Amino acid sequence: MDVGLNYMYTGYVFRTGLPKDDLETKKNEIKAAVEEILVRSVSIEEETSKGRDIDPVSAGEKSLKIATFGVSERWTLDALRKTAEKIKYISGSEVLVEECRPYVEINGKKLYEDFMDEGRPPVYIFFDIDGVLNKESMWKKNYSLDEEMVENLCVLSELIDGRLILMSSWRSGFEYAFSENNSESIRRLEALLKEHHKKILGKTDFLKGRKREDEIERYRMLHDESLDYIILDDDPGEYGTV
Repeated sequence: MDVGLNYMYTGYVFRTGLPKDDLETKKNEIKAAVEEILVRSVSIEEETSKGRDIDPVSAGEKSLKIATFGVSERWTLDALRKTAEKIKYISGSEVLVEECRPYVEINGKKLYEDFMDEGRPPVYIFFDIDGVLNKESMWKKNYSLDEEMVENLCVLSELIDGRLILMSSWRSGFEYAFSENNSESIRRLEALLKEHHKKILGKTDFLKGRKREDEIERYRMLHDESLDYIILDDDPGEYGTV
């Protein structure tokens, strides 16, 4: 099972009328157009227009909601204008634009909005690699990494001032950050993290016969128990409560 990690660092929702002809094709056209201008992560769904101040959309009972996910430097007024014009052209309806509050989403649940407040202490991010920084479909090749999933981890770390602590079996190849003695696979991971100005700050110790939750508690006890923490792992069996 892969861990689903998404983020909305700065985002906008575009609402427009439901295209009258060939709905699925028009949805795909809108998605491609938005991705070309703004971001690569776009979701489109139908929603009920009733009760919304959505008069310019002339959508009838239903409209389209286009939610866009991305990092802040992509959001310029010109990009937003071009996006709205493209959607209007494809849908044949006016477009309503709404700014969204940033959030982090893990496995479909929006979490840790308060972690992004300025002045909040750092947060430990205890992370696995297989199923978190790669997909199950990639496991036939040992020590694979998905660059987009690594980027998502870096964005999460940036949003909540996260300290990256490795708890994967890969940790056997990690001595300390950017050590020449680190394994080739760890050095590849570190190179990807470095592109986003991130690094691994530590690792949990292997405790024979114990679960990862025990290894995490030991790490916190030896370092700073006062800090909040989150866990990115695809194996809930390693923890007493899920």
